[in-house]
Amino acid sequence: EINMLRSEDREVDLKVLVRGKMDQLMREREILLADLRHNQVQHRAEVQDLQEKIARLQREKDEIRIDMRIEADGERTKQQERYQEYHAKTTNAMKALAQDLA
Repeated sequence: EINMLRSEDREVDLKVLVRGKMDQLMREREILLADLRHNQVQHRAEVQDLQEKIARLQREKDEIRIDMRIEADGERTKQQERYQEYHAKTTNAMKALAQDLA
């Protein structure tokens, strides 16, 4: 009978130990799940921040390209004006020379 009581006591002790360990594991699981949810939220925020930065950089890149095109167009216009001035001067000089020779 003493052995039987000891056996029952060990069984109860084991059940208490197992239940305690299960409770501890469940608490740890809840903590890990909370950490995971927090990390997912943080990750989404970081991804959104990076997407916004990429969009801003793309807009800046597009603006720079537009500015460069405007500058290039302005430079071409200046070159065309200089060429037209040069052409007008040389044409006038040749006409004057032709009149002098005539």
